[in-house]
Amino acid sequence: MSNLDEYHRHRHGLSDTLAACPVPRLIARPDDEAGPFADRVDQLIADCALPTGARVLDYGCGAGQETDRLARAAGGHALGVDASMPMIREAAATPRTRFAHAPNGVVPAGRHSFDVVHVSLMLDQLHGRNLTRAAGELLRVLKPGGLLVLIKTADDVADYHALLPGVTLKTEAQLETSSDHLVLLAGRCETRALTTA
Repeated sequence: MSNLDEYHRHRHGLSDTLAACPVPRLIARPDDEAGPFADRVDQLIADCALPTGARVLDYGCGAGQETDRLARAAGGHALGVDASMPMIREAAATPRTRFAHAPNGVVPAGRHSFDVVHVSLMLDQLHGRNLTRAAGELLRVLKPGGLLVLIKTADDVADYHALLPGVTLKTEAQLETSSDHLVLLAGRCETRALTTA
């Protein structure tokens, strides 16, 4: 067990990190807030044949526009985390979702907690040590064999192969917008990679 796992276990007094997160007001989010590649991401998750009650991490969830959709696609529950407290305050939970503040990008969850980790356009904002720490967190909380889904600008895709060892990322789709060229990367985490993460 890592020091971060121990910290979260003692802080919350629970082994279930989703239960440890506060339950904000319950409302339904409209489906028209889906982000880029929403249908393809849902299909990637569905193709994983996840266990009943699968857990999804929406890392850098913002106000949680996609978190409930991700939980539904996985047939389980999702935790949305963001470093911005105003964004987390704006997020609205559903019966399948919880939200938590993640200062410095540290996920309030134990090692190997999530079957799917989803990151949309958030890693593009990080550099140097902050990017390395975020990548380490993604690997720490992803289960062996779990699915990592990244949506990012296409400028430095090759860097992510080195930054996320043990996850064989493959380009699943690309999208040209008026201001960016976006790419959807996805890959499963190899079991042996997690023994050193």
